[in-house]
Amino acid sequence: MPCGKCPECIRIMHYDHPDVVVTKPDGQSIKVDQIRHVKSEFTKSAMEGSKKVFIISGAEKMTTGAANSLLKFIEEPTGTLLAF
Repeated sequence: MPCGKCPECIRIMHYDHPDVVVTKPDGQSIKVDQIRHVKSEFTKSAMEGSKKVFIISGAEKMTTGAANSLLKFIEEPTGTLLAF
């Protein structure tokens, strides 16, 4: 569990860490444009560490188009990509 007190935890909680990309519903759902942003971030290198972390909060709220876009991307990754 994160401590919530160290500088790294605070930056992540405030969505201010360059190596942690958090996507959450925009209104009622996660839309295709949001997944396009995630996909563009996948192609960028980590800035402060050796890895980037991607969190999709509320993934069950993705539109069908967003889910299909993400699925296609993780089925055919570019570079060294690890998706959970």
